[in-house]
Amino acid sequence: MMFRKGWTQAGLHVGLFLLAAALAGAAPSGGGKSAAEGKSKETKHHNKDLYLDQDTPPDQVKPTVKFWVERWTQEDEKGKKDLDYVTDTDEETFHTGDKVVFKFAANVNAYCYLVNKGTSGDVTMLYPGPAGRENFVKARQTRTMPTEKGAFQFKGEPGDEELCLVLSPEKIQEFEDIADAQSKAQGSRAFDLSTDQKKVWDKLANKGKVFGKKGANSRDLVLEQDENPGPGETPGNYVTDESSEGFHEPITIYLTLKHEA
Repeated sequence: MMFRKGWTQAGLHVGLFLLAAALAGAAPSGGGKSAAEGKSKETKHHNKDLYLDQDTPPDQVKPTVKFWVERWTQEDEKGKKDLDYVTDTDEETFHTGDKVVFKFAANVNAYCYLVNKGTSGDVTMLYPGPAGRENFVKARQTRTMPTEKGAFQFKGEPGDEELCLVLSPEKIQEFEDIADAQSKAQGSRAFDLSTDQKKVWDKLANKGKVFGKKGANSRDLVLEQDENPGPGETPGNYVTDESSEGFHEPITIYLTLKHEA
């Protein structure tokens, strides 16, 4: 497991909350894709345009989540880093010692929750937590996990690491209670969920629309990858709820990162 209890900037065996597992069903028009279609060879930006659009009224917007992984490939003595942007995690392998950060943003205001399930089976709440207790994120405001200056590092047993990100239009009180319990017991440190807390998480995280979880994908959520962005932009994955006008129910994103020794 990458992110162990008792430290704040350790390994995150990322498993998107926030990514490139297969999406069942047919893709709506406009450039998104489903698992049935495979990866489009054409460069389309339907989801990205929805994410960037700031003119649509909130009650008509189609919720869109952008997320990506940055791997630190090199860091000099002054802290300057070279980055490798990872969007297609199906094609990527991470090795013991690799340092990564996970970033996400949405085109809607949202309460956000993030957990990591490591190869040991332990489930650790990361946000709210090491990345801060305040988990209300405004539209198009990027959150960096674990922090702006720190990174997760792959360590421990190799295997698949699962990251689960939940974005909700309202607070999810049961998740807030877990975060409050963490804050009282561990401060800003990560902690493993108890058996009862894991049951609560699994039940509620899969209650809304789900992307990236085998057998539970919502046909309404459509993935678009932008690996060649314009100047000043970052590569990223864009998941859009094509069926919605306005943000009315939680969106859950699962991301699996393959960890090898």
